[in-house]
Amino acid sequence: MKVGIAGLGLIGGSLAKALHAYTDRTVLGYDADGAVLTRALEEEVLSGVLTPERLAECDLVIVALYPAAAVEYVTCHRDQFRKGGLVMDCCGVKGVVCTPLEPVAREGGFTFVGGHPMAGIERSGYAHAFPELFRGASLILTPYEGTEERHIQAIWELAKALGFGRLTRSTPEEHDRIIAYTSQLAHVVSCAYVGSPSAPDFQGFSAGSFKDMTRVARLNEDMWTELFLENPEALVREVDTLIEELAVMAREKGCHFVNIYEVLQDENGDLREDLAAADKVHLNQNAYPIMAEYLATPQAQAIITQWLNDTFPNAEDWTITQEQLTNLANDLAAGYQAYTVAQGLPDPSKMGAYFADYMGTEQAQTLLTGSIASMVDASGLQDQLASTMTGYMQTLMGSVAQSLGSSIQTAMASMMEQVMQQIADNIQTAMEGVVQKLGENLAEAFQFDPEDFASAFSMNMDAEDLSELLQSMSFSQGATYESNLSSLDYVDFADPSTISIYPLDFESKEHVTDLLTAYNDRMTAEGKEDQVITYTDTVGTLMSSVTDIIDIISYVLIAFVAISLVVSSIMIGVITYISVLERKKEIGILRAIGASKQNVSQVFNAETFIIGLTAGLIGIGLTLIILIPGNALIHHLANSNDVNAVLPVGGAVVLIALSVVLTLLGGLIPASKAAKSDPVAALRTE
Repeated sequence: MKVGIAGLGLIGGSLAKALHAYTDRTVLGYDADGAVLTRALEEEVLSGVLTPERLAECDLVIVALYPAAAVEYVTCHRDQFRKGGLVMDCCGVKGVVCTPLEPVAREGGFTFVGGHPMAGIERSGYAHAFPELFRGASLILTPYEGTEERHIQAIWELAKALGFGRLTRSTPEEHDRIIAYTSQLAHVVSCAYVGSPSAPDFQGFSAGSFKDMTRVARLNEDMWTELFLENPEALVREVDTLIEELAVMAREKGCHFVNIYEVLQDENGDLREDLAAADKVHLNQNAYPIMAEYLATPQAQAIITQWLNDTFPNAEDWTITQEQLTNLANDLAAGYQAYTVAQGLPDPSKMGAYFADYMGTEQAQTLLTGSIASMVDASGLQDQLASTMTGYMQTLMGSVAQSLGSSIQTAMASMMEQVMQQIADNIQTAMEGVVQKLGENLAEAFQFDPEDFASAFSMNMDAEDLSELLQSMSFSQGATYESNLSSLDYVDFADPSTISIYPLDFESKEHVTDLLTAYNDRMTAEGKEDQVITYTDTVGTLMSSVTDIIDIISYVLIAFVAISLVVSSIMIGVITYISVLERKKEIGILRAIGASKQNVSQVFNAETFIIGLTAGLIGIGLTLIILIPGNALIHHLANSNDVNAVLPVGGAVVLIALSVVLTLLGGLIPASKAAKSDPVAALRTE
């Protein structure tokens, strides 16, 4: 079976990693972020890239995208999915996804099943994905009417292999209504909760309840905003209900917490008891028998015996019989179970507090006192027993916690922290009768030499070192993981703030700019404005400014050159006209020997042509001569021979032609004047 996954975020990435770790399925994947896709391929989580052409290879395609993107992806590729194949989404809302995709699936010839893995953490992205995310989680499926059962079972069989513990079937409408309460409302309340003005003052005043309330406030803003907007009616209804419940408390004028509790109990007491019933039954039926069974094992007996031997090394024989240990374990377990049932304490996470309350009852103290008195021969040191009881209980209960599993281990550790002192006090009370029998021998057992006691302690610090130590301990500001990373200038490559690109040359820069522009145009055309890349072409901006300055200078120079050309043309015309006036008699002789007006005009035009050609050649020659020292100066200043000033051949020809044309234009009027001169009048001119 080949599985395709579109979108490698937290859910899609975790599904890919779980498929790779727990199954032999071939997994193809796709993500818009090329870096994520490359990382997944390098980690061998994926067997290949899920291109549109390879969609037909997949028996199941999982679309782990935002709702709008999921609908767009399935719609755009409806003709490329395998005919008769399965397509499932993982969106947190179902109405806006399942409704438009029903006709799409029918036209494409594949089966679409709405899905929602009820798993996640407060972080997002492939970097935080892990294969164990779905352990024991519920998978919600919202199939259309007429969906074949074999398709649903195929999805569920695969889900069980990934660690899912429960399959829940629903309709899109029912899903969105319940999810608004169980998931979306919790995120709304958490975000509103951290908006309190008191939130910045939580350091040193917070515990488990604060962490539970604020954990999901660290959410994926883009995803949850879309989920909220796609399920507005159900979410607003739940928010309104919550506001009404809070208003009930606010109307209790000057009420204390006990009044609020009574109000809640009156209205919601039955529901709250129903919600807690499952945990209560599990705690009573499973936790206590396991503890009693363990306390009765040879391992527990060996721990107790070893502890007594270490505590009282002078005693000849410290052993506890199996019958004594079994009776004590059964009595404690039974008494604890009866106590929790009578007190209505169903929450396993508060086992420590409940057990502490139980150990404070007269029943528990009597039971513990009698059991210890029957096991211990009153020939040891009673206070030594009381002072080391904490160490024993930690050893014993550490083994208990290990045998009960990770959840009970946490509860037992919390329990031991809270009841150690109380157990020591109870042991003290239980051993009072033994202390009375010891009499004066007990006092001798605690005698010590004051001088030896004083010499047992030494200080390896002088006054200055001790002062510095106390000052360092007086600082109240604590270090956090994030603050340490920030101080060390740590950068998360998966979440960069900026990316700087340094092309090798201007051609490479233009290529990079073209790629970015083409990508932004494609994202804009697809309606994904949030994925448009904002970039700054620093070199391009600088070069644009320099180009503008050069253009302005060029325009000014062109204006000067144009003016000079006009003036020079006028001067050539004036010089030619003066030549015509001075050569009147020559013109008359030419006309007298038979020259036509055109011949006279051609004489003067030829002269201006020769003048223009000669001037152009002189200018080009001077330019080529000046380039020699000019290039030497450029090479010296630039410290490079790669930059050279040159005069193109084509440009030189154009300049010479321009010089000839301008002189011809300047001489046209004087030449025409000479051609029109009267030969008789010209011959009379001296």
